[in-house]
Amino acid sequence: MTTIYFIRHAEPNRTVGVDATYPLTEKGLADCVLVSHFLRGRGIEIALSSPFKRAVDTIKPFADGAGLAIELVEDFRERAITDHWIADFDDFSARQWADFSYKLPDGECLSEVQARNLAALGAMLRKYEGKTWVVGTHGTALSTIIHHYDEAFGLADFREMTMPWAVKMCFDGEKFLSWEKIDLFAVAEWVTECRPLNGFSDLGKHEYSVIFAHEADGKRTDWLYVRHRDRQTFEMPGGHIEDWESPAIAAKRELFEETGATEFFLTPAFEYITHTGKVYGTGQVFLAEIYERGAIPEESEIAEVAAFDGLPPQMTYPQILPVLFAEMQAFLAKNTADEYYDLMDENRQPLGKMLRRGSPKPAGAFHLVVRSWVVNSRGECLITQRSFEKYGWPGMWEVPSGSVVAGEDSRTAAVRELREESGIIATDSGFVFCENRNRSAIFDNWVFFQEFDLADVVLQEGETIAARAATLDEILEMAENGEFIEFVREEIETLRERMAD
Repeated sequence: MTTIYFIRHAEPNRTVGVDATYPLTEKGLADCVLVSHFLRGRGIEIALSSPFKRAVDTIKPFADGAGLAIELVEDFRERAITDHWIADFDDFSARQWADFSYKLPDGECLSEVQARNLAALGAMLRKYEGKTWVVGTHGTALSTIIHHYDEAFGLADFREMTMPWAVKMCFDGEKFLSWEKIDLFAVAEWVTECRPLNGFSDLGKHEYSVIFAHEADGKRTDWLYVRHRDRQTFEMPGGHIEDWESPAIAAKRELFEETGATEFFLTPAFEYITHTGKVYGTGQVFLAEIYERGAIPEESEIAEVAAFDGLPPQMTYPQILPVLFAEMQAFLAKNTADEYYDLMDENRQPLGKMLRRGSPKPAGAFHLVVRSWVVNSRGECLITQRSFEKYGWPGMWEVPSGSVVAGEDSRTAAVRELREESGIIATDSGFVFCENRNRSAIFDNWVFFQEFDLADVVLQEGETIAARAATLDEILEMAENGEFIEFVREEIETLRERMAD
């Protein structure tokens, strides 16, 4: 038996482009989460679609997640109406459904749309007999297919179709067996989907920032959760992003207000969308390592902060938190490589111990990090943009940087990081012009005075996604705008002095 899931596209933005290129609206993009939720676990082996962008984009998140390439089928496209805008579409549709041969100049009648789609369906039934497919399609095109097999399906049914909308059809060879419609919006629980950073960039500004936090001197399995004073259940620290805030600023504010954290390292991890079928919300999830934490502010709505090994037993959002927690575990696993660092004390004296990347650091222990500043004769520095999937400052600009691995010296690491992240080879001997530190790392800032050509830059997959030349003033401006990593003002002022010598 062949099983087909036809998916009518989500809501399009008809103010952009032409019929074949209409993108999805923000709501349409959000509703694709419901499509993916419905299709998962149904054994789909084949993904087909009309070539129109809105149809492809509706099933693309599912296809990408399932590892399926989408095969475009030209004759699954939507009906051609005419060469000009139709003011009264309802009247036009009614006339077409009343007379399947009715059409406007340069348009198609429903008989032609039906014949074209049925021919394409027959070809695909022969090609993919016995398999389970998904087809990205359109309201009118799909309606004519349904009407062919069930003449009771008519104009009233067409007008009740939502965007998106789903139909399941079963065939034995090319013999039609059955069909049923599925209400994608009738979900019984919150549907939550996570994506890498920038994965929901088309959905506009995030609404929420939430944080997975742990004490710096504790285990990474002991997560801090908060209990609202009006509840007996626990949730992650976090809350609504104010209009004037970025997700990171909101996360820092919420972490202090809800846990009393005053000093911490915060990094974006991933994004999420959650949907009930009626409303949806998007947010960004952060990972926080807390160094110091005081009392919860008196004005806070939080009554208690507690650490749990994994998930808390009583959850405020039991349909959402486990999904976010599982994604955080995957994020940590991806960013915990078999890489080891030599530990040292605050005076750079070796402790005779090594630390695996991603493991909690003992109190008073540091590891060495290098930054490679390459400066040309015009006073421009080579800077690179971090991958959105990187741990710590994803998507932000920096100079090539990285940790010194066990057994490696500072200069060797600086040269290696420069080569790995940009493809540029250090020809100058270089020197450390500035040392600074935070709670867990000592930073050696190396400078190499040499020419560089951006055409020679080779970006490192998974590490860097862009490169450019920038003056020190431009870097300071980028840092003030939140585009360049923090903690660079001291380095820049010191480097400026060295360049003036």
